[in-house]
Amino acid sequence: MIGALLITITSLASLGAGMASWTRPGHLAQTVPTPTPTEEARPEPLPTATPAPPSESSSPGGETPREEVPPLTPVSSPVLPVAIPYNDMNVRSGPGTDYPVIGMANAGRPYPILAKDVAGDWWQVEYEGNVGWLYAPLTQTQGDVSYVPVAEHPLPTIVPTPTPTEPPLPPPQVTLELTADPPWAIPGRQVTFHLTIRNTGVINLEGVRVRDELPPEITPREVLSPRGDVYIEGQVVLVDLGDLPAGETLSLFIKGDVLPTAPPGGVIDNIIAVSDAVSLRSSVGVSLPLPPAELPPTGSSIPCP
Repeated sequence: MIGALLITITSLASLGAGMASWTRPGHLAQTVPTPTPTEEARPEPLPTATPAPPSESSSPGGETPREEVPPLTPVSSPVLPVAIPYNDMNVRSGPGTDYPVIGMANAGRPYPILAKDVAGDWWQVEYEGNVGWLYAPLTQTQGDVSYVPVAEHPLPTIVPTPTPTEPPLPPPQVTLELTADPPWAIPGRQVTFHLTIRNTGVINLEGVRVRDELPPEITPREVLSPRGDVYIEGQVVLVDLGDLPAGETLSLFIKGDVLPTAPPGGVIDNIIAVSDAVSLRSSVGVSLPLPPAELPPTGSSIPCP
């Protein structure tokens, strides 16, 4: 009995300290091994659950929830391209040199481009708070000009350049004097008309002509003229004197015979016209009395005009 007890104690001692053992009467003791310490296992993260959108039934009061609208992102205004003149240049009211100049664009200064013409040769720019046009080949551009619109613009009002004209010439000025020798008409006798022409103006007279249509009571005989051509056709005497310079005086004589059948007591009027190739039209006349049918008593004289 004592031997069996010693065997049991020896067996328990061989299990080592810390080992748990238990026995029940009639059963052998069981030994539970001590677990070997291992690295602590880390728990796997659980997946995050996505909340489901609330249903109509979950909304308080049974109202349909409003859909939230995301806030609008502000859009920045596009940057206008600019035209920069290489040198100082004219700013015009339209796309062309026919338009008037409204100002001067400074070299190196940027001018915002608003539009262009159809051909793309001119930029419509903002100039001093207004709209002006710059000739594109004389500028450089910055920015995207591919979207620059074509502007509608009025056609220029073209004012015709007046044709310079020479000042009008002053009117010709002449002085005419006509006398008769003798100062009365005697039937069957000759009478001489003396015409004096003075150019008192400041311009030369060109193509001066004298025309004398003698009255039927006088038959033309001879014309004395310092120059020019003389023509006698019936009762008409024509004298082409040519040019008469300013300040010159010219005289000519026209001779004719008074018809013997000239009615006594009458008056013969002779009118001579002078003209030039431009605008001179002038005339002068003289009257010749005829003696009465009966002579006055002896000692009386015929009054002279």
